[in-house]
Amino acid sequence: MDRPDLRRLRAAIDAVDSVIVSALAKRATLSRKIGALKKRGGGAVIDEKRKKQLIAARVSKGKKKGLSPLLVREVFEAVHKDSVKIQKRV
Repeated sequence: MDRPDLRRLRAAIDAVDSVIVSALAKRATLSRKIGALKKRGGGAVIDEKRKKQLIAARVSKGKKKGLSPLLVREVFEAVHKDSVKIQKRV
């Protein structure tokens, strides 16, 4: 592969990574709002049933797109863990 092709592909990856970071920031904002609602309503921060459903749905969607189920599971486990931390800080 010549260098211009490599640079172009790397720039495309950088653009996708930027979208991922923006999506994570938006998700964190939503998690803060959910945490505030739960705090006012006395709801538990962790809903294990929802967590299992969420991860299973993301893994299924990832499989349909050719992604490793392990990768998708690990990513969303980490995202969920961060969401719980955010909600507990509210």
